[in-house]
Amino acid sequence: MERRTRKKRANLIAQGGIMAVAILFANACILLRQIPLTVMWGDEGNSIYASAYGIFSLAWLISSYGLPIAMSGLLKPRLQQRQYKNAAKVMQTVFLYGTITSAVLGAGLFFGSSWLTEYVMQERLSALPLQILSVALIFTAWNGVLRGFFIGNGAGFPVVISVILEQVVTLAVGIPMARILEERGAKIGALLQNASFSQSFAVQGFCCGILAGTVIAFVPLLFIYLTSHSYYKKKNGKDSGRQREGLIQIISVFFICLLPIVIYGIFTKGNLFVEQIFFRQCMKDNLSSGAVAKQWGIYYGKYKIFTSIPVVLTIAMGSTLRDRVYSLARKRDTHHMQNIIQNVFQASMAVAIPLSVMVGVLSGLILDTFFPGQDTETAAVLLMAGFVTSVFFSAAYLLAEVLWGMKYHITILLCGISAFTIHVGILYVMLEMLHFDILGVLYADILYSFLLLFLIGSAVWRKCRLSLRVLRSTVSFVIASGAMTVALLLLNRLLAKALTGAVLLPALILTGFVVYFIVLLLLRGVREKTLYLIPGGKLICTLAKGARLL
Repeated sequence: MERRTRKKRANLIAQGGIMAVAILFANACILLRQIPLTVMWGDEGNSIYASAYGIFSLAWLISSYGLPIAMSGLLKPRLQQRQYKNAAKVMQTVFLYGTITSAVLGAGLFFGSSWLTEYVMQERLSALPLQILSVALIFTAWNGVLRGFFIGNGAGFPVVISVILEQVVTLAVGIPMARILEERGAKIGALLQNASFSQSFAVQGFCCGILAGTVIAFVPLLFIYLTSHSYYKKKNGKDSGRQREGLIQIISVFFICLLPIVIYGIFTKGNLFVEQIFFRQCMKDNLSSGAVAKQWGIYYGKYKIFTSIPVVLTIAMGSTLRDRVYSLARKRDTHHMQNIIQNVFQASMAVAIPLSVMVGVLSGLILDTFFPGQDTETAAVLLMAGFVTSVFFSAAYLLAEVLWGMKYHITILLCGISAFTIHVGILYVMLEMLHFDILGVLYADILYSFLLLFLIGSAVWRKCRLSLRVLRSTVSFVIASGAMTVALLLLNRLLAKALTGAVLLPALILTGFVVYFIVLLLLRGVREKTLYLIPGGKLICTLAKGARLL
């Protein structure tokens, strides 16, 4: 009983186990590495990188994104029923799909890089970085296949090693290579009288790091798979012999499982790529190429980075929600399922809402601290207006996990496709008819995040019949965040001249969270059980009890 109580009090990331930590580490590295890169190559470099990486990301979504989930989802039930030969057919099918699609798309990106970057993305200098990334595409597919294989077999440790190794190698190789090639590009740019060559060569260097990371991440997975191959071969000899599935049946089941994941990935992760194409195409006749590149570089490398931090943290906190909901839905334990959904949602929003508000309130200080000497005025305006997207996307992605767990695939796809279609229409109106610049993309992004939350939230509310306590607690989070905003503005004005940004920013962040949780506890807006689910919640509870606030 004591052990069970301690387990319940563990925070959500700890409950997710080592896989949740690995997911958080990988997403945080992908996100935060953009800060030193932006310092190195500036907004124009961000534009070049965003063009190449955006095309690569779309190809990755089609060829590799859904492979680990689809693979593990198809393997687990077959292994549990000792259908080892059927499981081997699943492995072969997924491997062939990943190899063929990644090879075809990679070849298309490599040989069509000049056309794609010049005519679709309006960024000619991203052609060579795209060619480097196209080679990495096949390794991302093979990584996805083997990661899905190990997850399906219940062996998460090789996957964690691979994920961490990929990010470490990418940073260890990419950043030094970017600096080396930046100097070479500066010399070539001086000869050709084009200063942008230094940024293009720097992007090429970091893309080499991404390629190295995907290749090195594949090595331990392949080694462990080959060394354990005899073990899995023996299992095939113990096949139950029941329900032999034909290849056509395996392929059909695979695509039925894969397509919803790919479509979901496109309208959640691919919306930035669509925004980029619309912006570049609509602005090419209204702004100079340099202004277009700079505005998109600011949006991609500064605005999107900081507004995505609460989203990444929320995804990590809710990483196990899908499996828990699925397990309880199979048992028809509706009451327990509702409690878990409400507790996880409240704990996630208790962190995401103040963190998002803090990004908006301290936008100027944050940008000046991380990007000294660069133009931060436009990015500060974007963050002050668009910080709400962090809350909307965090809540939408978290609630989407509930629908996935309850197997309402069609519902979530309809919600996502509807919001995405309206988003594209709004984006067209903002850019082509109203002639907004990057602010048009911002307004469309805000509306898209709200629509996605509204549609998915409404579906979850209908399917689960959640308590109104969820809405009441959200109001408390907003009020406490308002009090925190007032405190931050006053302290920033009083201390701005006395302290440097490197000292002032962490002091304000710490003070802001202290004020937020004090007001939240005074409002009785959060329960002790919910606080224990938050990272650092045990310390918060101890301090609150000592101050007699809990």
